[in-house]
Amino acid sequence: MTVHYFAFGSNMSQPRMMARIQEAEDLGQGSLEDWAFVCNKSGMDGSAKANLVRRPGARVWGVVYRFPRSRLPELDIIEGGYRRVRVEVQSHGHRLPCEAYCSDRLTNAPIPFGWYKDLMVAGAEQHGLPEQHIELLRTLPSRPPD
Repeated sequence: MTVHYFAFGSNMSQPRMMARIQEAEDLGQGSLEDWAFVCNKSGMDGSAKANLVRRPGARVWGVVYRFPRSRLPELDIIEGGYRRVRVEVQSHGHRLPCEAYCSDRLTNAPIPFGWYKDLMVAGAEQHGLPEQHIELLRTLPSRPPD
C-alpha cells in the first residue's frame, strides 16, 4: 500500500525529502484549493516553519510524493508539532487524496531561518511551481540561525 503526500514547505526539496523517506517517489507539482500557505508554525528551533490554513478561494502550490504507507508514522515524528490531515490535491489533471501537515502551534515571530527558506525556494524552482508562488517564498523575511 502506498500513500500520497503533499509537501508545501522544505520537503518540496527533493534531496531533503529523499533524505527523510528514501522510497519517496516524486510525482511533481500539485495544488490545494481553499487552503493558504503561511509561515507561522512555531518550530522547535525557535524559528517559523511552513503551515497551511483554511482560506476559501486561496490556493497552495507544492509537490506530491508517493511512498509506502508504512513510512507515515516516521514522517509523523519528523513533522513534530504538526497534525496530519487528509486533503485533495489537483495534480496533472487529477484529484488525488493526499496526506499533508498543518499546525495550531503558532509563533509570534513568523520568520524562518534562511536555510529553511532556501530549501522551500529551491524545491519550488526544481518543480517548476508558478512564478507567483516562488516569488512569495523568495520575499519571505528570514534570519540567520542563532
